[in-house]
Amino acid sequence: FINKMQILYLRGEYDKAYDFMQLSEDYLDDSPGMLHTSEHYFYSGMILCQLNGTQPKWKKRIKSYRKKFKKYASTCPSTFEPKYYLLEGEISRAFNQKRRAEDYYYKAIESAIQYNYRNISALAHLLLARLHRTQGKNLLTQFHLKEAQDNYSALGATGLAGGLAVNYSDLFEDERQRMDVLSGMPSSHSSVNQL
Repeated sequence: FINKMQILYLRGEYDKAYDFMQLSEDYLDDSPGMLHTSEHYFYSGMILCQLNGTQPKWKKRIKSYRKKFKKYASTCPSTFEPKYYLLEGEISRAFNQKRRAEDYYYKAIESAIQYNYRNISALAHLLLARLHRTQGKNLLTQFHLKEAQDNYSALGATGLAGGLAVNYSDLFEDERQRMDVLSGMPSSHSSVNQL
């Protein structure tokens, strides 16, 4: 169930991911201390933040996930720090603390690079792109989308990488630039590549 909720989250199907999150919870007592338990908490927090984590029924749960990951990160930073920062960023975004969210997304990227978590780096770039888009910062949005796409491509997640260009096609200057992003090729027409 954890893998399914992760895939649904990454595809933006948050309601379905929530359903699998609930199914996954039924098995947590059977696997205390297992790594997949922390994955459940991480993606549960991410899902709830996307589904409006400010709702009173979810606030307490999100805070408990934050507390768990803060502890995990302090005892084993090489495994949990990038996820802790990313979760902290999402919690901040859900509570409309945009500047704080941005800071934590950048921390997540730096930590993910340090500890070689390309998947977390990709997700942090995508969340930064979304945040910048809400602020009308199109160049930063394009930059972070391209970074997310490059990271997903390097992981072999070509469906996720290609989906970014399709889902954000309005941000690209012309069809050629959009096709370059879809194929992962550098574009000579891209203002992002001139940064």
